[in-house]
Amino acid sequence: MPAGLQGLPLEARKAITAGMSLALFIGAFLATYLAARRSPGAGFAAVLATGYLNGVLRANYLSIYSTLMFDASVAAFYLVHLLPVFTAAARQQRDLRNWCVMLTGFPTLLLLVPVHDPLVQLAGWRAEAWYLPLMLMAGALRLRDVRLVGATLAVLNLMTLVVSIYLYFRGVEALYPRNVVTEIIYKSQDMAGGNYRIPSTFLNAHAYGGTMVMSFSLILGCLANSQNTFVRKVLLYGGLMAALAGVMLCGARVPAATLIVGSLICWVRTGLSTKIMVWGLVIFVGCVGVASVNPRMQRFFELQKTEDVVGRAAVSANTHAWDVILEYPMGAGLGAAVPSLPYFLADRAPQVPAVENEYARLTISLGWIGLGLWVGFLFWLYRRPIYRRQQPPELYWTAIFAHGMTLTAWGTALIGTGILTSIPASVLLVSQMGLIARAGSRN
Repeated sequence: MPAGLQGLPLEARKAITAGMSLALFIGAFLATYLAARRSPGAGFAAVLATGYLNGVLRANYLSIYSTLMFDASVAAFYLVHLLPVFTAAARQQRDLRNWCVMLTGFPTLLLLVPVHDPLVQLAGWRAEAWYLPLMLMAGALRLRDVRLVGATLAVLNLMTLVVSIYLYFRGVEALYPRNVVTEIIYKSQDMAGGNYRIPSTFLNAHAYGGTMVMSFSLILGCLANSQNTFVRKVLLYGGLMAALAGVMLCGARVPAATLIVGSLICWVRTGLSTKIMVWGLVIFVGCVGVASVNPRMQRFFELQKTEDVVGRAAVSANTHAWDVILEYPMGAGLGAAVPSLPYFLADRAPQVPAVENEYARLTISLGWIGLGLWVGFLFWLYRRPIYRRQQPPELYWTAIFAHGMTLTAWGTALIGTGILTSIPASVLLVSQMGLIARAGSRN
């Protein structure tokens, strides 16, 4: 809880924390609902703003209500726009709609099979299905909505950079109390000088870095608008620079690797554009230059140690993961391998093998059928062409950059879990997958 409450009696602190967390839950729902009534873009922006603030608020006002605050925001967005978008998709994006129905429908069927504690199974359903309709909703966004979302991400990235700089000098203790949800923050004390990785406003450094990487595509796409004002260009470039700084500051290596590999894929998709190559090199050299004079940012350079990187990958994408996939053809029941089970359900968690491989985790929860659906969907999505003439430049370039970043994210899922539950990176991931599907449609 916040330091200002430490001097109060225990009962008073509990009451204030409970009241604040309930207010956050209701506020997130109402703010998103009202924003969504204005436009889909405003609603989506409200969801992202809630996600960016979710970590620091949950850490300080720990309760069931604050844990579900982000879900309340997503629910409000669904309440306003999901049914109209789903109906329209039946005519315009039938293939994507059908995949969404299968990917969400199968976990929903498993929810009806009473294998584990009902609340654990509900948490499992949330992990496998809750954010997936956002693919359809993002694919239906209008051009002005995409522009609004891109500008919002730029502002949010700048905000998180300010918080990161504050934590850099004051320490994570300045904003994050020690409790069950911040445990991972206080276990990540591997920066130079024994410093903690920086989570900014998120619950851990990986969530911070991953969100920054996932924000690149939408901001870069908005820069393709030839009618951007000078102020808007400054804002968007500022958001990009803040995202790059966040990837360096967070201290996690996977986001940095995702950014590098994803950028290379984007460059290939653009036909080896010289302009994009030059800009990419300028940015990369700038990041390396800043990191080279600051020891706390130099975990990034550990990517050069190929033996360590290969060894780390082998721990996750190894025969153990394949053994798990072969061992659970029918799965172990929905909720058996939730990557971030809420703390108040931890004592009810089923005992299953621990894996750091998203595909093995999906197999434990959904069995071979669920894994097959996901592999089939990813194959369908990433083999589709991206048409340029059928859409505005912003949407085309967003889809190009999203293709590289999201494909790389699914590649790194071989050595980690949580790709479908990270707040709000998972929302950005599935939304950009929806934009890729839209760019591959001639409708």
